[in-house]
Order: sequence, then structure tokens, then C-alpha cells
Amino acid sequence: MRYAETGFNLEVDLTRGNIERVPTDPHLSELHLGGLGTNARIMWDRVGPEVEPFDPENLLIFGTGLLAGTPAPGCNRTIVSSISPQTKLSAFSMMGGFWGPELKHAGYDKVIIRGKAPDLVYLYINDDTVEIRDATQYRGLGTFETASLLRQEFDDQHVQVSSIGLAGELKVFFASIEQGRSSASRLGMGAIMGDKNLKAIAVRGSKDIWQGSGHRRRWRCTMRSGTPKTSCGAMRVRGGRASGPRRSKRSGRTRWRPCGLGSLAATTAP
Repeated sequence: MRYAETGFNLEVDLTRGNIERVPTDPHLSELHLGGLGTNARIMWDRVGPEVEPFDPENLLIFGTGLLAGTPAPGCNRTIVSSISPQTKLSAFSMMGGFWGPELKHAGYDKVIIRGKAPDLVYLYINDDTVEIRDATQYRGLGTFETASLLRQEFDDQHVQVSSIGLAGELKVFFASIEQGRSSASRLGMGAIMGDKNLKAIAVRGSKDIWQGSGHRRRWRCTMRSGTPKTSCGAMRVRGGRASGPRRSKRSGRTRWRPCGLGSLAATTAP
């Protein structure tokens, strides 16, 4: 049993319009742990030293952290890896937000993109439904506008969208990839996404993440209302997702519920 991982990557070839759901190697996680290490290993294995940033052979990898989508506090990061147009070396940028956990709930640890689309497209992921769709109507729009219009198109405000704006489409070397209030802003990952004619990746997931069945510790932390200290991280799990605190009507204090963090210690099969 693979704990905290889905065990599958999504491989997308934009040149051919081909999409594959590929099982992952469990030994990669043992050797390199989370998104940054496993992304770097894939880049090392599959992208040769002669590949330039804007070559179709260059990969653009969105990798989630090992504990993304679990109740572990702060584990919501997405690592975006590619060959940087600024340095022409293997590079990565990092973003937070809900996109990474949503990808895990859709059933994938990574999205690995290669090739170039003939025109502007976006990638739609909803559990087992994965489609490359036309995005020419979103050309020139900013990231907030793109995300809002995509949610209207799907009639679902919970869709998580990573997208580029006009700078990314024009392959500006410092263009970023934006997601909600977070962004992958280092080393021109947005320019790589724009070169591949990929405007956005919209994700919606409803699957659970297997977290093991170890002993559950009970974490309780009470604090006065209005106190800025909210980094305790004790969270409650409902339907496979973490939810935040509840405020006591009697005392006016924030009362943290059991977070189930102890179950994450079971990282190997019994």
C-alpha cells in the first residue's frame, strides 16, 4: 500500500495531444522523498544536456509534495520544474495554495508536460477525466480573469486553476505561473508554459488519499479570540480533507479538533 501518494503521474504530450496515466516507481520516493527531489530525478533521466528551454523536448513538471492533501500542516506545496530560460539550467519554482492538494485528490502525484500545442490550450483534470481543450478565447487575459472564467465555464467555484497571463504567453523570461494567492515566480516557469501554448491547468478532485491506519493522537490547542498565533496546525479531517478550527460560543476561544496527524507516521505497509 502506498501511503500519502496516489501512485500515478499524468503524462501529457501537447504535440500529439496524447494523455497517459502512468504508475510511479515507489523507489523514487524512498530515494528522493517529495516533489522537489523526484522532479529533479525525472529531469536528470529524461532531459538531455543539449535541450534548450524552448525546445519541445523540455519538460514542464508540476509535482506535489509527499504529504500534500493530508492533514500535515503546511504541506500544500507544488514544485514546478523545467529548464530555465534565464539560466538554461535545470531549475524549479514553488507555489502554495490549494492546487497541489486538489491534484492529489484527483488521483495524481505529478503532471508531466512535454511538446508544444499548435494553438493555445488548457488542461482540464477532473478525477479520471482529463482533456486538452481550446483556450484561444482566453488569449491575452490575466490569471485572475482566466481562473474566474474557467470556474464559470465548469459551474464549479472549487476548481483550482494554475495559469499564465500575457507575460507568459509572450515568453517573458521572468513570467510566473499564478494560482489563487500564490505563484511560481522564480526562473521563468511561466515562459516555459507559454512556449508550450498551455494557458492553464484546471483541477478538480474528489478521491481520498490513503494515510495509513496508525494510532491517532489527539491534538488540542485553545487560544483566545483574535490571537494572531494560528500556526498550531491541528486540523480535523472530514471526507479525506482537512478543515480548520471551530470557535466556542461560550468562551469565545478557538478550539482545535483532533487532527489525526499521528496516522501519518504509518508510512510503510504493515
